[in-house]
Amino acid sequence: MTRLYSLLTAVAVLLGLNGCCPNGCFVLSGEAYQKLAYPPPLVNDWVKDGVTIGERKADWEKCGGSSTGNFSPHDWQIDAERRTKDEKFIDIHDRIYRNMQRCMLRNGYRFVRKCDEELALRLPACGAP
Repeated sequence: MTRLYSLLTAVAVLLGLNGCCPNGCFVLSGEAYQKLAYPPPLVNDWVKDGVTIGERKADWEKCGGSSTGNFSPHDWQIDAERRTKDEKFIDIHDRIYRNMQRCMLRNGYRFVRKCDEELALRLPACGAP
């Protein structure tokens, strides 16, 4: 009898889990999905009065941003910024990203995304050194 009870319990649990998806049965759709799946380029977070989109993109690239409007440093940038042999990639990447933000600020751009998260408050664009 206990074996039958165990088998029925296992079947009930498997049937209950059958419809769930890996992210806890929460599926994004519509505008929320579009924002997550296709975020706007990071260059859109920077504005400067009297500057065209093309000029902003050119300034973005001069400061170290990619031609797609996002940020993905090249290997040569990583190698040039590496200070020690053992330095972690994420630390180098973070330093290049912060330097890019400082460059945009020096060029007179303002960061327009919200700076309300703890991580964002550590960025030069949000007032950190």
